[in-house]
Amino acid sequence: VNAVTLATGAITIDTDATGGALHAGNILFRTTTGTVGTINGAQTLTLDASADGTNQNGGNVQFGTVGGTTRLTGLTVNTTGIGTGSNGTLSVKGNISTEAGAVDFANVSTVVLQSNVTIDTDSVDGTGTPGAVTFKNTSTTNGAFALDINTSATGAEAVSGGAVALGVVGNTTPLTSVTVATQPGTSGGTAGALTLNGNISVDGGGNVDLTAVNAVTLATGAITIDTDAT
Repeated sequence: VNAVTLATGAITIDTDATGGALHAGNILFRTTTGTVGTINGAQTLTLDASADGTNQNGGNVQFGTVGGTTRLTGLTVNTTGIGTGSNGTLSVKGNISTEAGAVDFANVSTVVLQSNVTIDTDSVDGTGTPGAVTFKNTSTTNGAFALDINTSATGAEAVSGGAVALGVVGNTTPLTSVTVATQPGTSGGTAGALTLNGNISVDGGGNVDLTAVNAVTLATGAITIDTDAT
C-alpha cells in the first residue's frame, strides 16, 4: 500500500490486543526505496506492537512519511516486550508532521533512521501549541542520517514551544547531524525544554545544533556530545 488515509477519529493498530501466549506482531508500512509509503489524515495514530502476555516479544514498527500532505494530530508508538521478552524496533524512513500534536516514542527502546528525518509538531494554522517529542530516556537512535526535531511555534501566535526528550543518539551508527528547535511564537510564550538522557554522536562533518533551544537539562550521568565519532 503506497498511501494510507486516516479518515475518521483516532486510529489504533494493536497487534497483541488480548495478550496470551503469543508474541506481538509487527506493524509494517511501505518503506521500499523509490516508493516510500505515506500516512495522512487529521487524526491521532497509535501503533501498538507491545506484548501483553507473559515473557513475550514486542513487535517491530516501520513507516515512511507521516503527515506530509495532511498532518496528523498525534503519533504514538509502542514496541515494548514484557518480562523476559525482547523489545521491538522502530524504523523511520520519512518525515513526521503533526498539527500541534505530540510525537510519543516513550515506549520504544530502539529507533533506526533509514533516511533523513524531520519531526515537526508546529501548528500550521497558527492557533495550536506545538506538541512535545519524547524518546524513551534509555532508548537508542541510530543511522547515518540527519535528525531534525522542530517543536517551535513559527508564527506570530502567543504559544510556547514543545518540550523534547532524547535518549542515546548515534552510539552504534553515528548520525550525520542533530538539530533541535523549541522556540515560542513571536507574540509570547516560553521555549520548550530539551532533556538529554544520553550521549549524542554524529560524524561526516555534521553539526549538533541546539542554538534554537533556550534550556537544556542533563538528566542522567555524564553527557558527551561528539561530532567526530568515528
